[in-house]
Amino acid sequence: PKTEYVVIVRAVLSDEERNASLHALLDARPERDGRGVWVFAYGSLIWNPMVHFVQREVAHTPGWHRNFCLQTKGGRGTPENPGLMLGLREGGGCTGVAFRIEEELIAPELDLLWRREMVARLGELPNVAFLPGTATARVMTREAEALATLSDGQRISARLIVAADGRNSTVRQEVGIEVSTTRYGQKALAFAVAHPVPHDNISTEIHRSGGPFTLVPLPDRNGGPASSVVWMESGPEVARLAALPQDAFEAAINERSCGVLGTLRLDSARTVWPIITQAAERMVATRVALIAEAAHVMPPIGAQGLNMSLADLSALLDLAIANPASLGSAEMLTAFERKRHLEVKARLAGVDLLNRTSMLGEPFLRDLRAGALNALYSLGPVRKTLMKAGLGVR
Repeated sequence: PKTEYVVIVRAVLSDEERNASLHALLDARPERDGRGVWVFAYGSLIWNPMVHFVQREVAHTPGWHRNFCLQTKGGRGTPENPGLMLGLREGGGCTGVAFRIEEELIAPELDLLWRREMVARLGELPNVAFLPGTATARVMTREAEALATLSDGQRISARLIVAADGRNSTVRQEVGIEVSTTRYGQKALAFAVAHPVPHDNISTEIHRSGGPFTLVPLPDRNGGPASSVVWMESGPEVARLAALPQDAFEAAINERSCGVLGTLRLDSARTVWPIITQAAERMVATRVALIAEAAHVMPPIGAQGLNMSLADLSALLDLAIANPASLGSAEMLTAFERKRHLEVKARLAGVDLLNRTSMLGEPFLRDLRAGALNALYSLGPVRKTLMKAGLGVR
């Protein structure tokens, strides 16, 4: 029999994650001349652009043609009878309309378009009933199945519910799994910079009082190196930094970066995120598995949050492939809990310790921290082990 999967989506990404992904795309633009961005419309956007624009021109995309190649199972279609939407496919060419959005209005104007495009791909996937704008309202579980009631009143029966609905997971709350939360009084300031010294695809963390200053490699832009920066500090200090004029802010980031990549130049908007550690008391319930931020949230140090989320997915997928007949069974979920929960707790404790040491302000404690980190990273085998752990390699 055909297996039917249901993807229940309130937002494919959280608002914070979606905004970060949009900024990452904009930060990777090869040219930034201050004139904004062009949006190419080849379908309904031609007569309903959905954005405020300052210029409109007829445009052509050589090598791509419009085609009704995207399935949609919501709106104009159903899971049983999908509708079709226009997309672009390789070959030929396409004439449409290009709209220019002013630089200072890019993020707010593109938000709705970005939200729509992030979910368009799901409509193409086989064995997926995509329900955009639908949330999980209630969950009831029993030994043979889980029953989910959706926000539109639908009820769905499943052998396994994978809760990937974020740090405020409704599924987790419905099955009674508690969380412990640690707040540090910290926030993270995220932005992109251009710099003269190549990063060589190496991520650099500079640990000083308040929290780490992390430079993450980006593709070259405008013919020069670029990096994304996550700067963690106390809440009041982040608020002060976020409000600085650009010249004063650039002076602050150059002092904080210790010149490791040369003179930094701000090359994006600044965004602010709260910093917490949060852990679920367990990662499974009857017919339910928690993954990603539904199970664990941590400070952004060493890309550990992403690595752990990928490890959750990998472990769950391995178990499902190994024995499809036992999908969602107590045996499978016990194996998943055993495989992931202790490692998650250890990784959370390690990142919590690193973050707390990064917040130390007393000179003696700073020196002690620096000596310990130096001794740790001077040991080749230990350093390689930590690097493998950060990459999720066993």
